[in-house]
Amino acid sequence: MSKVMLIILFGALGTIARVGLSGVIERRFGEAFPFGTLTVNLIGCFAAGFLFYVLQVRAPSQGIWRDALFLGFLGAFTTFSALILQSFSSIQKGEIGSAMLYLAVSNAVGLLVLYVGFLLASLMFK
Repeated sequence: MSKVMLIILFGALGTIARVGLSGVIERRFGEAFPFGTLTVNLIGCFAAGFLFYVLQVRAPSQGIWRDALFLGFLGAFTTFSALILQSFSSIQKGEIGSAMLYLAVSNAVGLLVLYVGFLLASLMFK
């Protein structure tokens, strides 16, 4: 399978995973706060940290799989543009505090869980 086809396949899987997971979370917690997108983005950040260690530090020769996972799956799964759009929508509704909280939590906790994923992978694959 070609590199481009593999990225397309993994992108489709990432999209399906994103829609499925965010839908489950939104049905469970409602849509007043974008918990579905927040959950997907934080899981995506953790996976990025974990996979970065495994595919960049531990096995840097795995270029095609790195591209399929990062560009394909995670690129379709995390879509931070949804974060910005939902924040903008909250600001337009006058919910500035909610928008700022969402942006702060997504970025600060995202960076933290990315680091935890990286650290966990580095411990597991020593």
